[in-house]
Amino acid sequence: MVIDELPPSPDKDSGSITAVEFLRSLNRLGLQVTFFPRCQLNTVDAYMLDLQAEGIEVLYEPHVNNLEETFSRYSGIYDVVVLFRLSVGANLIDSVRKLSPASKIIYHTVDLHFLRTERERSLKEVDRQRVELELDIRSLELGVIARSDVTVVVSEEEQRILGRILPMARVVNLPYVIDVRPGNAEFEKRKDFLFLGGFTYQPNVDAVLYFVREIFPLVQEELPGAKFLVVGNAPPPEIQCLASDRIEVTGYVPDLNPWFERCKFSVSPLRYGAGIKGKVVMSMSRGVPCITTSIAAEGMGAEEGDHLLVADKSDDFADCMLTLYKNKELWRVLSNNSIEFVRNRYSPEAGDRTMRTILNIIPEF
Repeated sequence: MVIDELPPSPDKDSGSITAVEFLRSLNRLGLQVTFFPRCQLNTVDAYMLDLQAEGIEVLYEPHVNNLEETFSRYSGIYDVVVLFRLSVGANLIDSVRKLSPASKIIYHTVDLHFLRTERERSLKEVDRQRVELELDIRSLELGVIARSDVTVVVSEEEQRILGRILPMARVVNLPYVIDVRPGNAEFEKRKDFLFLGGFTYQPNVDAVLYFVREIFPLVQEELPGAKFLVVGNAPPPEIQCLASDRIEVTGYVPDLNPWFERCKFSVSPLRYGAGIKGKVVMSMSRGVPCITTSIAAEGMGAEEGDHLLVADKSDDFADCMLTLYKNKELWRVLSNNSIEFVRNRYSPEAGDRTMRTILNIIPEF
């Protein structure tokens, strides 16, 4: 059984891509997979139907009404219960232990919540209440990790961090899973640059505002024909109001391909966050070079200058943009290397190998 707050919506956010690929991997390995949408038992949506079409059982009313009823009705059949995200893990791990004591528990962090909040605090002034809340998040998450049989993270950096804090915990790095889809547009036909990300994730809001205020003004005159494309679900008012003749704010788009085909590169100027950044991996999978901050590139195993460009200061970031925009040979090298990097490290086959590792280290599984 895999439990998340809502059915994954992989066309809207990278966390959902992580969740749906996790489900698919379990399915490919021959396990009978059940998905329990904790906060959406009373509605069947298209995302739930998509999972069912792939052979994944989805529970909902009136067939089941709550988790207690589910475990009572299907007592003992779930060898493994996967808890996705801190909100699910913190609220349900004790209940799952009580309701299904024979089940092994995997906690999937999606990203380390405490790490993300602590990094945000390092950038922004926060009040005492916020600091206390962050300490609670750290305590909650480390507690869930300590009580799980296996914890899944999505980056090498998070695996190292937990190795220092909780050396006895079983922690496995299962990074992003995606197929490569190289674009067809030639270098000369690409004019724009893109930021991709769902805006329910606050670091994305901060990144776009930072880029527009601190970086974009440094390149506007040098790149007069280029537009900044802000592509992602649910942009808040402060992002929507950025729209101009030089900035397009699209909101949700059903197909990313036309937007990637327009771009010479993508930008990922995140100043805080955690986990692996789906926007970076997706751009690389399309053969669109990416310019990132260190935070956006961490834990991937990508090499600066070979697979992507990394800059943490505004003027350095702008210099990378100007260089890559005009240098066809550099663009070609980064594009080709990106595709091979994703194919080798983030393919479904690579994900399945790691999933076997996770299942093999679960005690008595």
